[in-house]
Amino acid sequence: MCMRLLRFVRATALKVSVAGVLFTTHPTVRAQEQGKVEFEVASLKLAPPAGGDFRLFWMAGGRFIATNSTLKELVEFAYDARGEQISGGPRWLDSDEYNVEAKPGSTTRIPEGFAASGAFRMMVKSLLEDRFKLVIHRESREERIYELRVAKGGPKLTAATKAIPSGLFPKRGRVDGKAASMSLLAKYLSGPSGRVVINKTGLDGSYDFTLTWTPELGTVPETTATADSQPGATGPSIFTALQEQLGLRLEPAKGPVDLIIIDHAERPDLN
Repeated sequence: MCMRLLRFVRATALKVSVAGVLFTTHPTVRAQEQGKVEFEVASLKLAPPAGGDFRLFWMAGGRFIATNSTLKELVEFAYDARGEQISGGPRWLDSDEYNVEAKPGSTTRIPEGFAASGAFRMMVKSLLEDRFKLVIHRESREERIYELRVAKGGPKLTAATKAIPSGLFPKRGRVDGKAASMSLLAKYLSGPSGRVVINKTGLDGSYDFTLTWTPELGTVPETTATADSQPGATGPSIFTALQEQLGLRLEPAKGPVDLIIIDHAERPDLN
């Protein structure tokens, strides 16, 4: 059984510039400083041209697979960050694509369900350091963000039933939540909304839901008033869909955004 974590469709991804006032800088860090956990075996190959969309998942037994993945996308996963939170790095950061297959050792404990992501993030960090010679440092800047809040009238969410696998399952213009938390939804919404989203709903449970919207509408900086009146719109924007379908809203705000600055990376030896 496949435990699917994320699927990003590069053609529809929203790009957001990072601007703001620097107020905190952290020293350069490497994966081993955080407690190094490694894959026992790992294969890294160039992906064939036009190989398809980036996909990342793992299977029972701990086998980890990433296909058509750029270094930037692997960094996004390893550091639990969105693309707009990553800067620096080589020119090929977002162009060279790789296929990765790896497996942890028999003594490495992998939690069940979606909680396994933490263990795999640590192992991917180690892989990036060892194979790409990745060195990063962190910065935090005050940015425009969105806060995910409950809309007037209350949430329209269904308390979760037991779901295996659980988490978020995105497609173009749609995301299905299976026993998903609002914190997880907020992280996902950072993509289609174009800004980092912070969970301020006060909802601590897990929920089942489906959210559909028109991705072509893009982002609406400070208001959703004209979001659905744009030419060619065939459905609601992400902002309107959240209110109508889930009873939630995205409220503009300012707050600290963690950034990953790539200081050094090299093309890896392939095997």
